[in-house]
Formats: sequence, structure tokens, C-alpha cells
Amino acid sequence: MALQCWVDIETFSKCDLKKVGAYRYAEDESTKVLLVGYAFNNDPAKVWDLTADPVMPRDLDEALSGICTFIAHNSMFDRNVLKLVVDERFAPPERWRDTMILAYASALPGSLGALSELLGLPPDKAKDKDGKRLV
Repeated sequence: MALQCWVDIETFSKCDLKKVGAYRYAEDESTKVLLVGYAFNNDPAKVWDLTADPVMPRDLDEALSGICTFIAHNSMFDRNVLKLVVDERFAPPERWRDTMILAYASALPGSLGALSELLGLPPDKAKDKDGKRLV
């Protein structure tokens, strides 16, 4: 099976994402990646806390150096922030798959919260509604 890496990031910036847009947000010097949640294939998820250790975990570094497809919901945001803030090797769009685009292509909502609700995901698998407050 080809290596897949599921990715979700948590960020901080002085920029207002809704006012400036995703790319301007990603390139702003105040933008920081706080956490990178990732999981390979169907393995348990891991979290890289960049506030505690800025050194990329070896398994993620090896995935970037090898043949790996990265998967994210709204991957344009994650890819650009990771590319501009963490490591240029996240850049190639052909290495990315986007579950939001797959949802839209299936006439489903693009919002992760609405999609989780529509699909009836249990709370431990759905988008955490308290996530913004926690970060």
C-alpha cells in the first residue's frame, strides 16, 4: 500500500484569516504552526507540538523525503502554511489530496463540522466544536 499521511494543523497569527485570506495568512511573518496532527495510513494519530520541540519528527521527515501522499480537509490552507512556515517540501500540490474537494464532488457540505454531522460521526470522530477555544 502506498504511504498516505493524514494531516491537520493548528496555527496562530496576528493576521485575521477571514480578512486577509489563506495565502496572505500563510506568508505573514507572525504566522506560526503550533501543532501538526498526523497519521500514516491507518496507524494511530500522532501530534508534533512545535511549541515544545521545533525539530520535525523523523517519520514525518522521512515521509517528506520519500513517496507519500498527504491528505487534509481544505488542503490548500495546510499545504501553504506548512510550505511557508515549516518546510518547503510540503509544497508540491500533486502530493496532496483534499477531503473537502471530495465532499463537494459528492454534493456534500465542505465544512468539516457540517460534514461530520451529516455523516453521523460519533463525537470522538467528528470535528471538535470546542477546538477553537482549546487552541
